Amino acid sequence: MRSKLSLVVGLIALLAPLTASSYTLLEDGERKLSVEGLARLGWVVQSEDGEFTQEPFFQYVRLGGAMENSWGKGYVRIEGNSGTFEVVDVYVLLKPLDLLHVKAGFYRRPTTAEYLVSASKIPFVQRSMLRALNEERLPGVELLSTIPIGTMDLDLRLGWFAPAPEEIALLPEGEGNYVSGRVGLNFESGLAFHFAYFGLVLADNDLVASPDDPMGALVQPAPYPHTLDFAVLYWTDQWNIQAEVLLSPNSESEELNWGAYVHGLYRFPIYKEVELGPGARYGILNDGGVTTHRVTLGTTIFFDDHYLKFIPNYDLTVTDGDVGHTGWLTFHGGF
Repeated sequence: MRSKLSLVVGLIALLAPLTASSYTLLEDGERKLSVEGLARLGWVVQSEDGEFTQEPFFQYVRLGGAMENSWGKGYVRIEGNSGTFEVVDVYVLLKPLDLLHVKAGFYRRPTTAEYLVSASKIPFVQRSMLRALNEERLPGVELLSTIPIGTMDLDLRLGWFAPAPEEIALLPEGEGNYVSGRVGLNFESGLAFHFAYFGLVLADNDLVASPDDPMGALVQPAPYPHTLDFAVLYWTDQWNIQAEVLLSPNSESEELNWGAYVHGLYRFPIYKEVELGPGARYGILNDGGVTTHRVTLGTTIFFDDHYLKFIPNYDLTVTDGDVGHTGWLTFHGGF
């Protein structure tokens, strides 16, 4: 049995006074320049097989900037952790028509509902385990449209994406692309449904020799060539409830990787601008024949219009009989 305890304490006092979702540097009626930031900083203490380690760290620091006008928006974001920074999102969003927008650049692939939610709004320290099947940020272009129908909005997205560099290196002659499609039904009551598909096309995804094993191990260029996603969401001022299933069939290897989770959080005021949000999540992931169960229990204390938060969480993880325990004590701030 394996036991792991992790306590994360964040120091983000400088972010506390900033209570807007972004800070406007310039707005003159024709254009708007804004910046945003998000941070989780602190100290980590870990215990494994009776051994303790501790060290200061920051989980991540993110900074982003956007320039907007009547034609659209340009956006760039960088992320840093462990002393390094990298560009994680850069794109332009053009608005030639009210009902038709075009998004192009390098950003996270639009498959799971949870992964499209901003990190500042995720009710737990970690995202669900679906990230293992859907983590890539890729270069691509999408057509987006939101059509109002009574009290409902119909959200449509169609896209084309290039494979990741490590996939291109293994695909025969580097050929192949991903296509994506998403339908969202968003009701005024807070109820929403999400359907999505992301799949490899025009490519030969048969097994090839692994570049890391000259002795003859075989790998697939794209280990998750197709993903299908379905989610139900209910978001109000008090409730955050989600259930999601992601299927990743692989005809070449006759393998079905999949994952699912359900979570709920209820938020209520306790003192002036302070709110308490107890929550729980259960998730399961089957990836490459390895099944993992994870139960998350915790709460969130919201300060300053919810952009400064204190998030204690406990994770119980079971992977093929190996049990892990993780405790999170996290401060989270942003502007």
